[in-house]
Amino acid sequence: MRIGIDLDEILAEWMNSFIDFHNINYGTNLERKDFYT
Repeated sequence: MRIGIDLDEILAEWMNSFIDFHNINYGTNLERKDFYT
């Protein structure tokens, strides 16, 4: 079995979920505009 992971947001947008997760768990206040990809 192989599992693929999409990290470039072509197939799925995951960055907003990651930012929410990080802000909740680490007490940060990151926004999408803080990242350059």
